[in-house]
Amino acid sequence: WSDARYLAGMRNAGAANYLDCVGVHYNAGATSPSATSGHPADSGNRHYSWYYVPTLTLYRNTFSNRDLCLTEFGYLTADGFDRLPPAFSWAANTSLDEQAAWLAEATQIAKNSGYVRLAIVFNLDFIKYEPDGDPQAGYAIIRLDGSCPACPRLGNVMN
Repeated sequence: WSDARYLAGMRNAGAANYLDCVGVHYNAGATSPSATSGHPADSGNRHYSWYYVPTLTLYRNTFSNRDLCLTEFGYLTADGFDRLPPAFSWAANTSLDEQAAWLAEATQIAKNSGYVRLAIVFNLDFIKYEPDGDPQAGYAIIRLDGSCPACPRLGNVMN
């Protein structure tokens, strides 16, 4: 099921009566968080799930009386690794600098929204990287060399 169908089913079943916030999982971004087109995996139909703001909008519109909680959000980059697994090829052109900038921009959007209660960056410092499977370390904001290009930018947003 798409998120839209699942969320509508939850809403129609009365889930709002039991939610403190609605969990949002967003880690397939390959464009700026404010973009609504241009994702490498998007086949031209501009599916909301490839884009940050349209994803937040879907969740918020479905549960307008509940805050959102970004339970996992991040941007994948292959910088520092040989290659991405084939299933993650949509992130092949995302640089480490873009990862840092986009995390900060997404956090600023969430902070300004008035309805995002929390945001959990995926991930801090994972080292697991499987070129034919799971590239978790490619999401890490603390890189294998110990640097954290995203930290000052996120710090500026959060003060």
